[in-house]
Amino acid sequence: MAEKTPKQRYIVIMDSSSVGITKSVNLMVNQINTKITEGYIPHGNLVAVADDDGNPSFFQPMILRAPTPPASK
Repeated sequence: MAEKTPKQRYIVIMDSSSVGITKSVNLMVNQINTKITEGYIPHGNLVAVADDDGNPSFFQPMILRAPTPPASK
């Protein structure tokens, strides 16, 4: 039986595309929503920075949600 690779507990999603701010934000939202379905939750605020040419980069830290403990009987 193949072993599962454990998920990282802490990740940072990054988008630094130069497709324009509206498309960048939409790509970032899609990436974040995908990670939420995989069990991650946002941790802190979305960070936006621009390089010298004005191209935006976005960063969203996320943590793996702790599994829900089994209900006691």
